[in-house]
Amino acid sequence: MNKIDHPLPPKLAIVSTYDEMCGIAAYTRKLVPQLEGSFDITVFDLDQLFMRAQSHDVRLQADQQIQDICEQLKSFDVVNLQLEYGTLGYFEADIVRRLKWILDAAPQITVTFHTILRSQRFPTDALRTAFFKFELYNSYRVIADHRLKKNFRKRVYSAFKQTQKDKSFSAIVHTKRDARHMRIMDGITNVFDHPLAFISPDRAEEVRQAADWRDFPLLADLPENSIVIGVFGFLGPYKGMHTALKAMRHLPDHYHLAFFGGLHPQEIQPSEAPHDYVQKLMKLVGADETIVDVLTREQSKNAQSGSGSNLSLAIDTNDPEKLLRNPGDLSERVHFMGAQSDDDLELAIAACDIVLLPYFEVGQSSSGPLSLATDLGARIVASRNQAFMQFARYHEDRLSFFEIGNHLELAKRVKAEARRSAPDPRPKINTDTNRTVYEQAFACKQLAGVNTS
Repeated sequence: MNKIDHPLPPKLAIVSTYDEMCGIAAYTRKLVPQLEGSFDITVFDLDQLFMRAQSHDVRLQADQQIQDICEQLKSFDVVNLQLEYGTLGYFEADIVRRLKWILDAAPQITVTFHTILRSQRFPTDALRTAFFKFELYNSYRVIADHRLKKNFRKRVYSAFKQTQKDKSFSAIVHTKRDARHMRIMDGITNVFDHPLAFISPDRAEEVRQAADWRDFPLLADLPENSIVIGVFGFLGPYKGMHTALKAMRHLPDHYHLAFFGGLHPQEIQPSEAPHDYVQKLMKLVGADETIVDVLTREQSKNAQSGSGSNLSLAIDTNDPEKLLRNPGDLSERVHFMGAQSDDDLELAIAACDIVLLPYFEVGQSSSGPLSLATDLGARIVASRNQAFMQFARYHEDRLSFFEIGNHLELAKRVKAEARRSAPDPRPKINTDTNRTVYEQAFACKQLAGVNTS
């Protein structure tokens, strides 16, 4: 009997953050199981302790780590770089240098773009403002910053275009708009698009069956009729969490807001005071203010505006506990759940009655919590920014939109979403279609204008 030789699967190297608390690492940890049935996978972890270092000696060690990775990449059939520029370095010169090393070393490479560098328009308005205020230093900084960003983008995309001339090169982006822009404006030939996808439909069903917000200790004592709104991710201004807190004042008392996430590790700095944004959120919750503080602040506002009107508030003096309490205190309806593991984050998203994404527009092209919520069949209310509108092109009628920062509209959208029936829990765009896109990108052999298949 003749022995049948089974071909070995192609060797795939993924260069990414991996053992980190960040969105890129979380996505890569979910991507590996999607692809491992078709590829022999090795992940090369970009250690952020070294990559983000500012010390000269440690930066040299980071360079050596990248060179060691590049030496190993030569033995792989295909390389995938999960590209978030900041994961390659703190300084732009380091980022460009290390990126070029990886592109040169890979025999065939696919880059997954988690950030798209937009063409830089000259900041005329900012320069005019600084100039007419006679802020000469700020005027110089506006021009210098523009030149630095423009030069950084030029060097990066020149490296990509040179790579596609020399070897098989393909790009994966997360929106159709970014794919079109990259093909037409940037001259990248082989571009594929697919939104982030984390959880398979079968796994999502398991998570939904196991999820219950009552299983989270900080929520276990809420009344049975509570509606829990979940906000997910690192605490930060662009996430619009302050908008969510303002909306809570226009929702009934049985609505509760739960923040699943903490500060980004890079935001935790030596200090004797809480982080500025944490302080802002605490102030909006109003737990530390008394009725005297509220009245004093409002009187001060009236005095500054010249209205001169007096404020009065009816207080139930028969209830000593409420005598000094701020009537706008949200501390019983707002819950800070802290940072979550990957598994607990999935359970939290599936357990919440509504997933809220009140992000501002900061040029992002994707969102991990949004993709997870879609995978898990959650009800979603999201701000109408560019990334979310692009995401909705893949998942029609899945998002309920409100205008960025409009907390009054947000409150009404949340109430309407709570009444709506649950969406289809098995999206057509999922981990299976994501795997197919990666396989197509890896198999792409067309060089710039030359078909090598």
